[in-house]
Amino acid sequence: MIKEDYVSFETAKLLKEKRFNEIACGIYDCGDESVSFNNPEIRWNEKDLPFIAAPTMQMAMKWLREVHNIHITICIGSNVDNPNLHFYTPRITKFGDAFIEYLEVFADSEYDTPESAIDDAIRYCLENLV
Repeated sequence: MIKEDYVSFETAKLLKEKRFNEIACGIYDCGDESVSFNNPEIRWNEKDLPFIAAPTMQMAMKWLREVHNIHITICIGSNVDNPNLHFYTPRITKFGDAFIEYLEVFADSEYDTPESAIDDAIRYCLENLV
């Protein structure tokens, strides 16, 4: 069964610090750090509640792209010795006034899943570029 993938609790906390305030139907309860689902019309990050918005990875990537001109893409590679064994590497591109910056911070990184690569890339962007 295919399901939505949400940013990790640590990434959700960083998003809130960086003023992510979009409506997300997933929320983290700060007491147990598990995603639950509630009223999709509430902007959880603007409330003084023990909850933090838990956006999907796609929503966080779109927010970085539309608000901060930061694009995250995932490249797939395969092991030279075993072509059936794949790995994923994030790539970050930052667009500014008349320039494009390609950040190669993950050039030597190999993740087992695209989701782990995406979450680390989002976290890096929030810690270093926003």
